[in-house]
Amino acid sequence: ELNQQRKNKKNQSQQKELYWLIVFIIKNITIQNKQTIFTEDQVPNLRDQCNLLKQSLSLMHPLHQFYYYFLKIEEKMYHQIVNLKEKMQKKYELIRLINQQQKQKSIIK
Repeated sequence: ELNQQRKNKKNQSQQKELYWLIVFIIKNITIQNKQTIFTEDQVPNLRDQCNLLKQSLSLMHPLHQFYYYFLKIEEKMYHQIVNLKEKMQKKYELIRLINQQQKQKSIIK
């Protein structure tokens, strides 16, 4: 039952990741289709340069959201690994102490 719950959570997180990937791609395509793509040689005046900058920013925004989302996931995974490592170290330390006590008891007898 516990394993089933873990699998369900894992599937849900994978579905969320896929969902955000699709949303990102759709947003990016939509933004590119809505706007006229300028190149630097086509911007003779300040108004067009301003439009070019706004366009670049609007295209970058979903990309940053996308990377931010996956960086958060990566950060959570890193913290989980660190926590697991600390737990394992504590566990091994306890086992070492227990073994040491058992050796002392066997020596005394």
